[in-house]
Amino acid sequence: MIESVADREIYPNAPLKLVAFEVRVPHVPEFATREGAVAVYERLRDVVPIIGPSQPTIEIQAGGSASSISSGPLRMLDRRRMLSITVGPSALVLETTDYTRFEDFRGVIERTLVAAADAAELPGMQRIGLRYIDEVRVPGVETALDWRGYLHPALLATIELDGEFRAASVQGHAEYRVSEREQTNLRYGALLGRVVDTAGPLRLKSADDGPFFLIDIDSFWTASEEELPAFSPEAVLGICDSLHRPVRTLFETAITDKLRDDVLRKEVR
Repeated sequence: MIESVADREIYPNAPLKLVAFEVRVPHVPEFATREGAVAVYERLRDVVPIIGPSQPTIEIQAGGSASSISSGPLRMLDRRRMLSITVGPSALVLETTDYTRFEDFRGVIERTLVAAADAAELPGMQRIGLRYIDEVRVPGVETALDWRGYLHPALLATIELDGEFRAASVQGHAEYRVSEREQTNLRYGALLGRVVDTAGPLRLKSADDGPFFLIDIDSFWTASEEELPAFSPEAVLGICDSLHRPVRTLFETAITDKLRDDVLRKEVR
C-alpha cells in the first residue's frame, strides 16, 4: 500500500539531487536493436520526446564484413532534460533531477513498464532498485564539526573520536536487511564538492559546490537463485512501493528538526 501524501511532509527546499529506478531483466533481444527500443519510445514520446546520443557497437566477422549492428541502450529525455528513461537489453532505468513526490515518479515508472511489456516479452525480474541521492547544504556550515545538530548523532560519531584531531571529512556505509529479498544500503558523509555530476545527461536544478552532507540511499530487491519471477508491471510496482518505505524512514531518521526548520521548510526563492 502506498503511503499517502497527507501522511508525509513534502519539503519545499528538499536536498534531493537525483532519484533513480532500475529493473534488471534477463536479456531481451528486441531491446538490443534500435528498432525494438524505439518501439518503447513511440509509446513514451509524449513524456520523453528527445532521443539522447548513443554509440553504436559493430561486430566484425572474419573478412571484414559487418555481421550485425546493434546500438547501446536508448536514452530518452524530456524537453527540460530533467527526466531520463533508458531502455537496454538487460535493464530499464529512470532518472530524474526534478523529483517532488513518490506518486508522480511512480506514475512514470508504471507507464515505462507497461510500454516495455507491450513492446516485447520480458522473461523475468532479476533486480529492482530505487536510489535517492541527497546533498544537504546549510549556509554557514564549513567543517565536519558544524554538522552537529543538523544530523543524527550516529552519523557524526567519529568526528570527535579524539579531541586532538579535527576530522576534515567523514564517510560511512551501512547495509540494512529489510526482508529476505530486500536490502537498503546507506552511504553518508560530511564531504566537499558534489556527488552528482553537473556534466551528466540530466540538467540539475543547481550546481552547488562546497561543504555538503551526503545521504545516499539505495533500496533494492533481488530475485532468489531458485526461481526467477515472471515480469509484470503490477509486480514491479508492488515491490517498488515496499522499497520506498525504508528510503523515507532512513532519511527522516537521519535529519533533525533543526535542519527541517532552518533549511528544508524554507521556501525556495
